[in-house]
Formats: sequence, C-alpha cells, structure tokens
Amino acid sequence: MRLLQARHLFLRLANSIGATSLVARSDWRRHRLVILCYHGISLDDEHQWNPELYMPAAQFRDRMRRLREARYNVLPLSDAVERLYEGNLPPKSVAVTFDDGYYDFHAQALPVLREFDIPATNFVATFYSNFVRPVFDPASAYLLWKGRARGVITLGAVIPGAASMPIVTAEERTQVWRQLREHAFRERLSAQEKDELLADLAMALGIDYQAWTATRMLQQMRESELRALPSDLVDVQLHTHRHRMPDDRALFMREIADNRESLDAMVTSGEPRAHFCYPLGNHDMQSVRWLAEMDVRSATTSDPDICTPADHPLLLPRFTDTTLQPDEVFDGWVSGFYPRLRWSPSLRELRRRRRTVSPPVAEPTAARPLRATLSDVVAR
Repeated sequence: MRLLQARHLFLRLANSIGATSLVARSDWRRHRLVILCYHGISLDDEHQWNPELYMPAAQFRDRMRRLREARYNVLPLSDAVERLYEGNLPPKSVAVTFDDGYYDFHAQALPVLREFDIPATNFVATFYSNFVRPVFDPASAYLLWKGRARGVITLGAVIPGAASMPIVTAEERTQVWRQLREHAFRERLSAQEKDELLADLAMALGIDYQAWTATRMLQQMRESELRALPSDLVDVQLHTHRHRMPDDRALFMREIADNRESLDAMVTSGEPRAHFCYPLGNHDMQSVRWLAEMDVRSATTSDPDICTPADHPLLLPRFTDTTLQPDEVFDGWVSGFYPRLRWSPSLRELRRRRRTVSPPVAEPTAARPLRATLSDVVAR
C-alpha cells in the first residue's frame, strides 16, 4: 500500500512539473499508441460491487474530458493500428475500447462519446445479444453482493442438497459463486435454465428478479441497439460468440465464425469484422495462429503496456482504466510517462513475447522510415 501511495505521489509531482506533458509531446511517444480498455459504465451501483469492472458515468465523462482538454488524438482503433505500423501516427495517439457489448455502453457511455466526439471500438460477444437476459457469471456475483445483508443464503433453495452458507465477506460470496458455476457446468444447464437459476438465487436473497432484469443491468445490447449505434462513432468488433477461448481448433474457429456472422447480420455498417479482443485476456501462441487463419488483423490483450511498431498486431497491450485508478495514473498512462518508466522482469518477458512471435517491425528513424502495412505484419 505504501509503495502504491508513493507511486501516486510521484505521478502527481510529475504532472505538476510538466514531466508527463514533456513525454506526451516527445518523439518517443509519437511512434506509440495507448489503447484504453473499459468494460462497463454503471447504470446504478455496479461500480460499488466491482470497481475493477465498472466505472461511474461521471468518472468516465471526466476521463474523456481530460483526453480532449489535453488535446490527445483519439483515433478509431482500426485506423490507429494501421497507422502504428505505417509509421504515421499523429502526436499523442490514443484509442478507446470497450469489452463485451453491455447495454450500459448504449445508455451511459455513448452519450459521453458523442458529447466529446470520441470514437470507440466495442468488442461484442454475441450470444447474449440474441438471448437478452442477464449474463450468468457476473449477474450471479452481483446478486450475491446485493443480497449480502442477509448474512446467510439458503443455498439448498437454489442448488438441491446444498448447505446454507454465509455471504457477508467477499471470500464467502466467492465460494458460493463458484458452487453456482460448478453446478451449472456439471448439470450442463442451458441459457434458459441458467436464467431460471438466477431467478431462484434472487428469490433466496429477497431480490425481485423481474424488477431487476427490467433495469437491463448486466445485460448485453439487443440487436436493435447494436444496429442503432452510430457508425461514425462506434465500431463493433469480434469478442467470440460465447465469450470463451476453446483449446480445440475447430471449436475456436467456430467461435470466431459465429461471432462474425452474428455481428454482420446485426450491424450492417462500419468496418469489416477483422479486429478482436481476447475474452478475459486469455491468449497463447496457438490462438494467435488461429486468428491469423481467420483473417483477423489485430487483437488486443489485457497486458498493461503501450503499443509499439515492434509488437505483434495480434498481441496488442492495453491499459485497463478502472474506478480505482486516480487521475494521476490515468494521465501518466495516456501521456506515456508511466509505461516509459515501468520496468519489471514480468513486463520485460511480456514485451519479449509480443515482439518475437514473428519478425518484429523496426522502429522508424529519420534514415529508415517505417513503411510496413498491417497486412504485411500479420502475414509474417
């Protein structure tokens, strides 16, 4: 905790003396891209339940305001990645991305993006866009948090034969949540049966499930809502159909094909579905090869770093912005100041892996400008 506080104090000092602005305007930063990652913008109290997944709308608006006031060049992801490898990024380049395709993006994030004219890419897992009910894993976790004041849950009312369990602490709720997931997996429950399990869980916790589902919390955008997204502002891209990364090649290919087919049917405008985000950040060299076979041109991870032309385009890092990140950390990341100073053995290893999957693209110099295209890099 003290180390974290010292780091934040150092970043505040760097901001106050202009060090972050100096890095942001540097030639070093000129050839790099910061990709921001968001998941959800709260409809109600989601950020209190999970501040690493959800952010209050006011805080998100302030982040976008900071980008505009500091004159960052916020580019659509497809354009930003292409220009990263062509070597012609504008100064202070940033791309904004959202994962999963939740309804709160439409209700809360979109008005802010429109207000500040900031383009964003939303990576949508499409199964729950066709089955418009709460997504089981986060919904079950949220309901347990919401009903924590009961102290104990009669789990036998939800899972036959299960014992009652305490739900006061986060650790206790996690144990119950794991039992729910294991039960759903063991019984091979369908999406409809999982929704019925959520209804039973809500009843056991004293929560009106019908009223809660009417809020659209933890539900994905419907087809009509995806179709209504302004193509000049929002690019809808790939995130697998069922939000999973199978180890089997045929199943993996099916995930991408189903996802692409569903998105093409629901969203007829915008960029081709050639950009991908790894669900939960899970990736390996096998998935990189398979994505290339599926004509995916770029893929983002959850590895925290700044993108360089030396990175493989199917292993692009991102900074995940959360409720817990103070302004000085956000400013330090988008300026490039923080990733410029970060060093650790684990970070060095992540960078090595990103840059040795295929022959890296040399960073541009005055004597050797970069002319590689994104297609050239993916094909290596």
